[in-house]
Formats: sequence, structure tokens, C-alpha cells
Amino acid sequence: MYANPTVLTLESRSAFAKLLKEAALYETQPEQDLSEYCFNKLDKLRSLKLKIPEEYLVDAVIGGITDESIARSARASRFQTSNEIYAYLSTLGKMPSSKTPSQPEVAGNKRRLHRPYLPTASHSQERLERTQTQMQCFNCKGPHRVRDCKKPKLECFNCSRLGHIAKSCPDKKKEQTKDSRS
Repeated sequence: MYANPTVLTLESRSAFAKLLKEAALYETQPEQDLSEYCFNKLDKLRSLKLKIPEEYLVDAVIGGITDESIARSARASRFQTSNEIYAYLSTLGKMPSSKTPSQPEVAGNKRRLHRPYLPTASHSQERLERTQTQMQCFNCKGPHRVRDCKKPKLECFNCSRLGHIAKSCPDKKKEQTKDSRS
């Protein structure tokens, strides 16, 4: 006739576990309104009926934002309350439609946020090759840095630059050509 208190406790525990899991795993979806996401995330967290400090609520909301540039800008703003993060996210509009860098809609106008640099494999290879060919030791003109050079350091007594001596100084040659023209 009476409900078993043990069963009620187990049911409430499983309900709590389900709510906790839902709250923790709730993330933004493509084209979801960010203010709606924030409201739903906070609602799920508050339905746990735990005393969660405001800064943890803010951190949980930011942690569920799947677009890195939006999450990074929200984190950089260092919001103190859930109301502040809600107000900020409501100004950004919707999530981007895919995992590409974001271009959220703001008051009907498209506005670009700072996009993180996402190199492609071919671009990374090009950049590596370019830096390797451009890298040149000032001391011996080899394809390495001066700090890695095995030859003794050549320093010009005329111009105090590395890589040549006074006898072959380019500044000395420039002075001689100016004198000969006069």
C-alpha cells in the first residue's frame, strides 16, 4: 500500500544522475541561438538543486560552446555572473552552421569575429620549406642559426656586424664608391 522508501531513493538518484549527465553534456548545436543555449544550460544546471557558485555556472556555459572562437572570446571577457554571460551570448545571435570559423549574426548584420589560424597540411609544408630556405646563418651563411654555427664568430671591426671582417665590409665598399664619385 505504501511506496517503498528505498525504491524512491534509488529512483531519485537515477533521476539526479540523468539530470547531471544531461547538464554536463549539453552543448551548442549548429545554428542554435546562443541565448537559447545559455538559458537551457543554466536551467539544466539549476534543476540539479545544488548550490553551484556563479563562476562555475559561467564556466559550464562557456564549456558547452563548441565554436572555439566564441568560447575563447567569452572566456577572455571573464564574466562574473550568469546574467552577464547570457547578455553577451544574446548579442552574438546564432551558432555557425558548421565547424568552420564563426560568423555569428548580430542585429541582422553579419559581423566577423577574430578567427583562429587553421593551417592546412599543404600550407604548413609550404611554410616549413620557406622558413628552411630563408634561414641563414649570419656568421657563415649556412642554412642554420648563428647559435648553432660551428665556425668561429666573424665580427667586422668596421661596422660591428656578424658574418664578415673589415677587409670585406660592404659599408667600407659603399664609402669608397662615394669617395671615388666626388
